Amino acid sequence: MKLYKLLSTIYHNIMYSVFGYSPVCRQQPSCSQYTAIEIKKNGIIVGLTKGVWRVLHCHH
Repeated sequence: MKLYKLLSTIYHNIMYSVFGYSPVCRQQPSCSQYTAIEIKKNGIIVGLTKGVWRVLHCHH
C-alpha cells in the first residue's frame, strides 16, 4: 500500500505541475483509502483495478 500512496502522490504532483490540478485528493474517501477498501472487499486484482481506474479518471 505504501507503493500505491507514493505513486498516487507522484501522479497528483505531475497533474498539478502540468495541468494546474490540485495535488490534494478532494474525493472522500481518498483514492488510497478507496483502493484499500476495494481490495478488502473484492480482492487484490479487482481492488487494484478499481483504485487505478479511479486515479486515472480523477478530475480536480
